[in-house]
Amino acid sequence: MSDYDWPMQFRAVYDAASGRYHKGERNPQKLFSKTELEFLASIGCSAQELFDFIDDGVRYGEPGFESTLLTTTARREYFLIEQKGVPSSKQVSMDALPAKR
Repeated sequence: MSDYDWPMQFRAVYDAASGRYHKGERNPQKLFSKTELEFLASIGCSAQELFDFIDDGVRYGEPGFESTLLTTTARREYFLIEQKGVPSSKQVSMDALPAKR
């Protein structure tokens, strides 16, 4: 995958998952196929992360695909350059973050 064609594949995954979401699938791990999960992992994006973008877009009207792509692009670059394509071993729990309003 080149730096030029991954956004098209990301769009296809986003659209397919959005369709499944609209049909009622709300489990992030079931929203994506094995191939889609492998692709997301290769760009440093988790199923939960893309699920949250889609869920917020449907429930609150934003972010749309363009904002999701821009955010994912920045995170992908950090993942590939700074992390050398190795996922972080640390995860921040929701309890450690400020409460949502």
